[in-house]
Amino acid sequence: MLSSSLVSALQSKITGPSIASVAAEHGYTCIGLAPTPQTDPAFGFDSGFDEYETFSEGGGENPFKNRRSRIRESLGRINSVRRLYRRLVPMEAVLSSLPTDEEIIDMAIERFNDAPAPRFLWVHLMESHRPYGTGSEALPKELDRKAGAAGNTGLLGSKSVSESEIEQIKGTYRDALGRVDGQIERLLAEIDADPTFVFTSDHGDEFGEDGYFYHQGFRRRVVDRLIEVPVVMDGVDLETEPEAKPEPNRFSVLDIAPTLIESAGMEVPDQWHGTPSPMVVQRR
Repeated sequence: MLSSSLVSALQSKITGPSIASVAAEHGYTCIGLAPTPQTDPAFGFDSGFDEYETFSEGGGENPFKNRRSRIRESLGRINSVRRLYRRLVPMEAVLSSLPTDEEIIDMAIERFNDAPAPRFLWVHLMESHRPYGTGSEALPKELDRKAGAAGNTGLLGSKSVSESEIEQIKGTYRDALGRVDGQIERLLAEIDADPTFVFTSDHGDEFGEDGYFYHQGFRRRVVDRLIEVPVVMDGVDLETEPEAKPEPNRFSVLDIAPTLIESAGMEVPDQWHGTPSPMVVQRR
């Protein structure tokens, strides 16, 4: 997403120029706030940013706190170990140590407004991720872990999730999305600019389809529900050619970086795999 690279997507790290590094070459102040160890600077996610924070604890060879651990990455290749790890370390334990979305947006507004223009801001919000909030707003730990284990067989066999429990999970998810919407509205209202704006997600979630829940990379599942995500753009003037594209409202997240860079009048790096200015939406 940040570097429009298939290799980056497969390896979950920045392997070439990022949006921030290209923008920085053109004088942009680049700020990144991403409260998750998945975007650790060890994987190049801080490339090009003047300010970059993940707010994540742990590191080095600690396999329970940060994916920088080579031990964790190596053991993660073993199916049974991956499944056991996810049973022992529920997502709530990870999110509870991170700043709230409200705190992240507070920081984003302050840092953006204090930075010299032109500016590029990347914000990654986590409370729409399983368990869909923190504290009392999140799914109960017992239900979260039960749903996360759904589909397991053998020694780690799981219990079925009831219809009422599925509705509880979906309701908690909808509530989380509503809170995210509110934080995004606040960000756009309180920054001192009328920015080019892009909203998207790095993955989707499952809610009992095929017996599975959430987004769990250790299961090695690649289904439409997980890889089809919304993309919203504002301030980018795009044309549509419906005759030339049978599905004009669909394109790859690889197209986001080149579209932003081209719309700002900068040259798109040759290393990027996406297509600038995809013909996907009606002219505003």
